[in-house]
Amino acid sequence: MNTITLVAFKRPAYTDRALRRLYECRRLTDFDQLAIFIDPGYDQVVEVCRSWSVRFPIESHVFVNEVQLGVADNPLRAYSHVFGDLGSGFNVAIEDDALLSPDALELALWFRNEHGSKSSRYAFLNLCDHYDYRGRGRNKANVPEDPSLFAESVSLSSPFAWCFSRHQWPFIQGSWNKNTRSIGGWDWSIRFAMRMKGQIALTPVLSRCQNIGELDGTYEDGRTFWVQRGLNYSDGLYRGPYTVVNPVAPEDTRRLAPWMIPELLRYFASPK
Repeated sequence: MNTITLVAFKRPAYTDRALRRLYECRRLTDFDQLAIFIDPGYDQVVEVCRSWSVRFPIESHVFVNEVQLGVADNPLRAYSHVFGDLGSGFNVAIEDDALLSPDALELALWFRNEHGSKSSRYAFLNLCDHYDYRGRGRNKANVPEDPSLFAESVSLSSPFAWCFSRHQWPFIQGSWNKNTRSIGGWDWSIRFAMRMKGQIALTPVLSRCQNIGELDGTYEDGRTFWVQRGLNYSDGLYRGPYTVVNPVAPEDTRRLAPWMIPELLRYFASPK
């Protein structure tokens, strides 16, 4: 079973745009179910999601949480539902302010087929481009802006859109928001765990997702423009094949990054 999860909060206009983009993605019907999880108290968001759910060509369900779960626990509930309750083999996870490119699901399915097994080198696939995909600063001098290319990362987990198989889910679940004593945000917790456990993620050189969450949420401004450029660079016309460039060397997977030093000190000094 292939599933898609979308988590939503209090931004009906963003949610509407995110669902519209998802609806327009190629190979949507290769997925079996869309599960939307919404924190309570936002009737407009519920209306938007229910309106879209009846239009989708795949089985779609809208869940309103009994209590406010927040930005960390709502996604965790969604992923636990599809892998635990539904027995999904593969999930594409998006947030309510993420606009997918038309080929985003094609890339996700490629990742499932090529890198979703238990023996995979990768922990997950990001659908966002990133300026630090090798953990050493922006290393794009020798990489053309090519939609066929992917790069490896030891320090990126994208909160906006990503995907992973049931074989990769245990690492994500086990690392979820574990070090909230030091750094905030589940995505930072995943990044921290990647370095601690020698995990690698795969990221497209050209983003297949654009973040639009300027209001009432985290928004990347021009100083970190990688999420902004999204669909400006990937029009979704490319259909494969795909190639990995700039692979991470084994010694880099556990190399201590400077940003980790104060986090490690706070982490181990905090009461468990």
